[in-house]
Amino acid sequence: MPTFFGSSGRETSSVKHFEIRLEQSNLILRGTEDEASGVALKGTVVLCLSEPLRIQGIRLRLTGEKRLGWSQSGGSGSNQVKQEDIFYRKTWDFLGNGRNSETLPAGNYEYPFSEILSGALPESVEGMPDSWIVYRLKGTIQRGILQQNPVAKKHLRVIRTLDAAALEIRHAMSVQNIWPEKVDYSLSTPTKAVIFGTNVQVDLRLVPLLKGLKFGRVTTELNEKQEFTINSRHPRRCRQNNRVVFRDEYRLPEDAETEDIEGQEGYQFSRSIPVPPTLVKCLQSVDAQGIRIKHNITFNIQMHNPDGHISELHATLPIFIFLSPNMPLDDQHNLVNQGSHPMDAAAAMEDLTPPQYGEHHFDQLYSDIDPSGFVTPAGGLSGMSTPLASRSRNVSTENLASSDNLASNDFTTLQSRLNTLDAAGTNAIIRERQPHRSQLSSSGDANGSYLDVHWWDNSGTSTPQNSLPRTGYFGHPRTNSNAQSPGDSDPVSRRVSVEDSVSSGPATPPQHIEYSAEILSKVPSYTTALQSQTRTPVNSGLPTYQSATQEALPSPPQQFGQAHVNGRNRDA
Repeated sequence: MPTFFGSSGRETSSVKHFEIRLEQSNLILRGTEDEASGVALKGTVVLCLSEPLRIQGIRLRLTGEKRLGWSQSGGSGSNQVKQEDIFYRKTWDFLGNGRNSETLPAGNYEYPFSEILSGALPESVEGMPDSWIVYRLKGTIQRGILQQNPVAKKHLRVIRTLDAAALEIRHAMSVQNIWPEKVDYSLSTPTKAVIFGTNVQVDLRLVPLLKGLKFGRVTTELNEKQEFTINSRHPRRCRQNNRVVFRDEYRLPEDAETEDIEGQEGYQFSRSIPVPPTLVKCLQSVDAQGIRIKHNITFNIQMHNPDGHISELHATLPIFIFLSPNMPLDDQHNLVNQGSHPMDAAAAMEDLTPPQYGEHHFDQLYSDIDPSGFVTPAGGLSGMSTPLASRSRNVSTENLASSDNLASNDFTTLQSRLNTLDAAGTNAIIRERQPHRSQLSSSGDANGSYLDVHWWDNSGTSTPQNSLPRTGYFGHPRTNSNAQSPGDSDPVSRRVSVEDSVSSGPATPPQHIEYSAEILSKVPSYTTALQSQTRTPVNSGLPTYQSATQEALPSPPQQFGQAHVNGRNRDA
């Protein structure tokens, strides 16, 4: 809403609404001043007039302001030390030039504005009564001399947060040492970085090295150290303030049992230190424009010696408190909708950073997920499935629903699927449209050592398998011929590639070949394979164990390169 300083009269009352609207009131800078990229500031100045208004212009100004101050006592009393400065300015003029007047008709007006703010800008520091770094937007309707200027103000907060790859987020902070003949101790936090408004988990491990040593009160404190520095023409002046943000006291129970810690008897326990969800009680860690805020966790552990005197162990862990972009603040510097209990730091960190590999060793595997409810052809076993018919370029006729059993090595199911395997990769609809069905007859021994394949061409002539071009193991023809007769069609393979299936379309004759899983599982030895026939027609299917071992050694091939067999050079 507009703010009118001493405004009155009919002309001023014609301004019904004057407001600055921002797309984002919290601008996020990720990384340090040297690393962060610029951020876009976008918004609109909204003006509503019920009556015509004579103005000289409409101006919007963005300022970054710094103030350092404290009370300093002297010989004659206390005096106030302060320094104020405007380190950033930006102005937008929407109407007029501030000199000539013009009449603005009644109605609604919107004036958009935008600016790229540098990533090196200092972040906002708010919550202290005498020192701060703030950004303010001020819109003014310039009326002229002796006229009241309607004013609209808007607060802007610049938040500098850590990058997801920052070392403060990835690495734990710990202090480990040994007090000779007293105690072996370890104090740690999961990460150095702590999100503002969350709980800090502190892990303690205490191993007594003196017989009869007992632990007393364990005190843990979250401390904040404030440093202010004024650099001016006068001598440099500094100020330091320290405050305890939170204090926790804990005593080990009388009946606390020791634990086995790396072969030694000791105590392990954890404490939770909450970070207050308001900047009035705790600031973020910052170093900008002469304001430096640091945080640490201090430990004080009392130890009762057998002779009766008390020893104390002191230790300090530095931490870095930063504002999360996922946990916004209101105008009173409080976290929005956080409730009475601060959020756990680990849970808040998961929303800020990507998952770490080391924390997901025991996650559920994809193969263990229940496939019910998922649109997959093979119950979630993607490695053994064929795409759905509606999503495949060449529709398959395989029984996809039965492939679930293949995961358990069901031999009967595998044999059944091999018997119904369609080598051409076409469905039953294509077979019905084909006028001439392929004819396959098995010949040879009783085990089906080879197949004699016949098909019908478009002229109705039967082409036997023997007339097909004979190829070797790697598909080399016997004779070099560039011409192809009508009967010399491409040899039939066990499976048809996607490219062949798409190019041939429904006119491709489907070839059905019977397979035996028992025969396919037999593999001849290397010596037997060398002595067998090396040029088995591809269209007769895979060679069986009997045919590979009973074939005679062929005559030496001709017009090929050299092959090395058993250490001797032979012309191949």
